[in-house]
Amino acid sequence: IYNEPYPQPAEPDPCDIKGIIKGMHLISEGSGDGSPVQLLASGVGVNWALRAQELLAQDWGVVADVWSVTSWNQLRRDGLAADRHNMLNPEDEPLVPFVTQRLEG
Repeated sequence: IYNEPYPQPAEPDPCDIKGIIKGMHLISEGSGDGSPVQLLASGVGVNWALRAQELLAQDWGVVADVWSVTSWNQLRRDGLAADRHNMLNPEDEPLVPFVTQRLEG
């Protein structure tokens, strides 16, 4: 499936270089007053997530943000590093994984 020539969405402007490097960046922010959800996708799945965003808004009034995940592994490594640091350094300010920081807002 990854060998097919799927068109990819345009990069948002401004481009979130930090997010791309750290593992994920927002490509389409939902709008409206409905219940919020976060959709994470990578590769060819990004187009499906964008279509799901439309359907959720039209049919159910759900406001979905779509995130392009550039590295599931990087997000995992960052989360594990934060957990390890927090466990070994309980007196320090807890580290918050990048994915948590992004999805909280």
